[in-house]
Amino acid sequence: MQLLKEELSNAESIVGEVEDPNSGKTEEEQKNRIRRISFYLRNGCRDTGVKAKVFGVKYRILELVIDKKQDQMIR
Repeated sequence: MQLLKEELSNAESIVGEVEDPNSGKTEEEQKNRIRRISFYLRNGCRDTGVKAKVFGVKYRILELVIDKKQDQMIR
């Protein structure tokens, strides 16, 4: 995540999506999705609270803020 921030230092933020754990078909699939989300959150991303459904797959939208000025404007 730090390399992304360095590479995209002119960006305000990086927006990404992760599959929603609640829509996993098996317990193992749900655990894997939770583990992915936890990784991103531990590494500076925040959960935007936005959810999407694309081609039948449910996603949660995460954001990695790069420009602190932009982050302050949102709050």
